[in-house]
Amino acid sequence: MQPIDPFFYVFLAMLPYISYIWISYLKAKGKNKALIEDNPVIEQDKQKIITKYKKEIEELKKLHSLDLEKRKYRYDDKRKQFSSYLSLTLNFQEFLNDIINSRLPKIIGSNGVPKNIEGIIEDINRESTNIIIETNNIKLISSEELDVLFDELEETIRKYVGDITKYLSDMYDNSAIDCALPELIDKNIYVSIRNRMKVELNEI
Repeated sequence: MQPIDPFFYVFLAMLPYISYIWISYLKAKGKNKALIEDNPVIEQDKQKIITKYKKEIEELKKLHSLDLEKRKYRYDDKRKQFSSYLSLTLNFQEFLNDIINSRLPKIIGSNGVPKNIEGIIEDINRESTNIIIETNNIKLISSEELDVLFDELEETIRKYVGDITKYLSDMYDNSAIDCALPELIDKNIYVSIRNRMKVELNEI
């Protein structure tokens, strides 16, 4: 009987390890094959996800662009209305200055009797009513903070019109010759309104 080759025992001892490695290799190969077979599906899913997010990004860009356009429209429209109102207040101030500095000194006739006082009162009432109407109109687009200033301006205008009307009426009755002329409306209220308008435009 021939002796058994020692390497045979070594082979038997290593057989479990060889089997394990071979089985692991087959499993890994199977997984790789499955991945290769699934690769088109994975690529398709990937493209679907990319397409989906691209579409969402484009939608967001459109919404952002639309929002910018709306804000720009609101800004331009509000700035136009604010500018128009400020021009109106400036004209009103110039009107009152003309009344005080130009027209009042001329109402005393050569005989010392005031003339055309009724016309001046009518003009003051007409101009003051106009600016009060426009003040109420612009409240449709203004903030509460600005509304407070508008209310203050309206109250100030009404008081001034009442005072200057009384002054002119008394002058017509020759009882206001020595009376003090009512002071013009404080320009600070107009400055406050203009500054607040700038803030609101910047907030759009």
